[in-house]
This record gives sequence, structure tokens and C-alpha cells, in this order.
Amino acid sequence: MRNRFGLTVSLMAVCLATGSLTAPSLAAPVNTRAADVTTVSTDSYRTGWDSDEPGLAPDQVSSSDFGQRFSTAVDGQVYAQPLVVGKTVVVATENNKVYGLDSATGAAIWTRSLGAAWPASAIGCSDLAPDVGVTATPVYDQATDTVYLTSKANDGPDVQHPNWYVHALSATTGAERTGWPVKVTGAPTNDPAHPFNAY
Repeated sequence: MRNRFGLTVSLMAVCLATGSLTAPSLAAPVNTRAADVTTVSTDSYRTGWDSDEPGLAPDQVSSSDFGQRFSTAVDGQVYAQPLVVGKTVVVATENNKVYGLDSATGAAIWTRSLGAAWPASAIGCSDLAPDVGVTATPVYDQATDTVYLTSKANDGPDVQHPNWYVHALSATTGAERTGWPVKVTGAPTNDPAHPFNAY
């Protein structure tokens, strides 16, 4: 895994770096994009291809009106692909912080802390150092305006007893939905002798 990713989100290209989010500006307003990006790599096939994209041809991305729109500092490394939900860019970090950023200005609309992140040094993990929090890309449910995501938390009795949670956040406010988060526990039905080990 690397700390730098590049991805195209409709009419806006988003470039991620450790601790910051940078998005180029375009002549057309951001809200002219064809569709939200609600899961990793655009669709369930994980191709990264957006068939509704009106086009980002080489002449467009090299033109003088294509450039950085904003740069916003966030707390922690960003490994999860950000989601574009309406006019909000949802960004999650390895420090268990989730942000709803204005897609035009980069200003934080809301911020949510999901608890203390787990120290990667506990298992000698060097890819995600120093912490493991939100690594997987969240998913957005349009019908309920909910962003679902997982986080690893350092909230057990010691560092060898972390917990994994599934969260359900309002994409509009960042508030946790009633009844959430849910701790990941138990064993798979096809192998009940091997319970889930969060460590």
C-alpha cells in the first residue's frame, strides 16, 4: 500500500496525500458532475470507469483552467478512497477521523471522531504506521443518506485487544445513526469454530 493515490471523481480529480486532500478546479462548476461516487473504484465491478463521465480528455486536464481547487489538512493518513455525495466529499483517515468537506471549497462541513485508532506497532505493521483506523473505503446508501464504514479502535483492555466496528453516519451531518456502531464479533456460519479475532 502506498500513501499517495490519484483518482478521478466525475468532473473533479482528487489527489490524496498523507494528511491532506487536494482537488483541482475546473471551468465547469463541480455540481455539473454526472453522478455521485458512492463506493470504491466507482462501481461494484471496481473498474474505476465512470460511464457517465462527460470526459476528461488530455487537452482538458492540461488547459489553464484545470488546476487545484482546494487543499484541506486532515488528521491522519488517507488510504480509503473518498466518496463524493452531492456537494460533499467524505474523507476517512487512519486516525479514525471522518470529514464531510465542501466539494467546491474544501471547508469542513462536519467532522466525526470514531475513537482512538489502534497502534500499528502492536503487530509490527509498517504500511499503515503509526495507526490503523479507517482503511477500507466507505459505502454510501442514497436511500437513507448514510455512509457505512469500518474502523479499528484501541478501546479494549490493552493493545492486544482492539475492536472493529461498523459505523453508519449521516452523509449530511456526520452524526452516527441510532443503534450504531456495531462491534464485529462472532464466527462465520461456515466455520463456527473460528471466532473473529480483532487483533
